Parts: sequence; C-alpha cells; structure tokens
Amino acid sequence: MNSKFSHLETLDSSGMLHHLSHFPEQLKEAYAIGEKVTIPDELSSIKNIVCIGMGGSAIGSEIISNYLWHTLCIPISIIRNYTIPSFIDNNSLVYVTSYSGNTEETLAAYKRVRERGAKIICCASGGTLAEKARADGVPLVLVPGGQPPRSALGYLAIPLLAIF
Repeated sequence: MNSKFSHLETLDSSGMLHHLSHFPEQLKEAYAIGEKVTIPDELSSIKNIVCIGMGGSAIGSEIISNYLWHTLCIPISIIRNYTIPSFIDNNSLVYVTSYSGNTEETLAAYKRVRERGAKIICCASGGTLAEKARADGVPLVLVPGGQPPRSALGYLAIPLLAIF
C-alpha cells in the first residue's frame, strides 16, 4: 500500500483499501471470466431476463441492468426474494448470483426456476450454488472468493456484461 495511506491500514480491519486499490485488475479478470462462460445456443429464444440475488450479490446485476436497459430488446428484472415472478418459464433466462454460494433465499429461488424449466446461468465463488450448478449442468460463472461481497463488485457485475 502507498505509504501516504499507511496510517489508514490500522483502521481498515476488513482490508477495503487493498480491495479498492486492486479494483482495476478485478474488472479485467472479471471480464475474462465472463468471456469464458459457455452459453447454450437455446438462449436465443429467451423472452425475458431475470437476475436473482440478495444484498451485495445483487448489486452487480442492478448496475448492468441499469447500464443496458436502453439497448436490451427484452425486459430485465431484478429479484431480491425467495419468491419468483409467475412469468418465469422455459423462455426466461435467469442469472442467479450468490457470492458465497450459500445464500438461503437465492438457493430457494434457484430450485424454483429449475422447476419452471428456465434457462439458468449461475454466479458464485463456490458453495452450494456452485455445486448445484455443476451437478445440474448449468453454466457457472466461478469468481474468486475470500473478500466481502461489497468489495467483489467487479466480479459480480462485469461477467454479466461480458455474457450479454
């Protein structure tokens, strides 16, 4: 860390200065992660996009949906809840995000969208969501873990931008 800020390191128990100083590298790495995700061909028939996540995990989807709202030809919704909209079906693309991979509400929503036959892409650093995605053959955006979700914003937003 720059000696100019060294006095702040003693006050920064969560390491946010470190995370923020490496944010440009995070953005580059996150875009590369998103570019590597294999998107199934059947996604060309989708009629809506739904992003599901809670707390810090949903912020990336919020940013990208706001950035792209005027260029997307189909509606996009953000859900921060256990329940899912009744319109989700096999013509929906659902982007399920849980940075830890263990968020209860997100896991419940994942189960429900699978039951509805939606096309799904998951984003997690590991946990149960990553395990379920792998077991179910669902595309997985696997991002590095080990930091607070609020400092992983690049990992939670930029892969979705690369996918779109």
